[in-house]
Amino acid sequence: MVVIRTPKADILPAYTTCPLSVDILETVRKSFAIGAFAHFHPRVELLIHDRPNFHNKPHHEIRNILDAEGQTGPFLLLEERTEGQDAVWYITSPEAAKAEAEEGVESFKHHEGETPLLRMWIKVADVPLEHDNLEIGNSNILETLQSTGLEYPYDAHAEQLRAFTLGENFQTDHSFVPPAFIIAEDDEVEVSYDLKDRRHISLGRGPPDMVVRLKEEVAVREGLKVEWHPSSKEEDGTWELQMSYDLESERWRRHVPPQR
Repeated sequence: MVVIRTPKADILPAYTTCPLSVDILETVRKSFAIGAFAHFHPRVELLIHDRPNFHNKPHHEIRNILDAEGQTGPFLLLEERTEGQDAVWYITSPEAAKAEAEEGVESFKHHEGETPLLRMWIKVADVPLEHDNLEIGNSNILETLQSTGLEYPYDAHAEQLRAFTLGENFQTDHSFVPPAFIIAEDDEVEVSYDLKDRRHISLGRGPPDMVVRLKEEVAVREGLKVEWHPSSKEEDGTWELQMSYDLESERWRRHVPPQR
């Protein structure tokens, strides 16, 4: 039996800052799922909370409350504009905000009596990928905010009228879809030593001596493409492979939430 190895997904909490209907919350969930490739195996999942004590409360106060509760990671805030723009506020960790604030008044405006707050108005579908980029240092939030027209120095009180977007359609652009890391039994794979099956793979010193792929019926069943990949048999007789999802497979298509 093929096992798709799924890393444990991060949980990104979200909070409402005003009463929102179930339909609006469902739209947010679907948009987030599209950007997170939730029909595969997302690295980040959304968990929406409705805490009435957060309604109409300034964002820096919400950040302070969560910090006091030991929840110091990034989070999202949903507001009245969320319905019309399909966007949310992304609030960074306090460490990220303080790091930017320490750069000085040239880049970060301080408000007396307030802890530094770093926030971004962002399209919901773009949150998962941008969250990953920010967490691993591939993106700088102040540079990102400049692309939306926000003026320097950054001011947490400034209005952000235009939501940041990567400008990608995650349902048609497949370049962002992560690979599938699988474990397959010996009778589920085919092995080839033929150069025509190996020549397209380079390991630095030429093609591998051997390549492996799932049998066609197994790949179809699991929603994976039939492709040759380098691998070697494990001591327990199984094979570990990095595969590509077959995006046309009914297994995955039936989980794709419809776009709004």
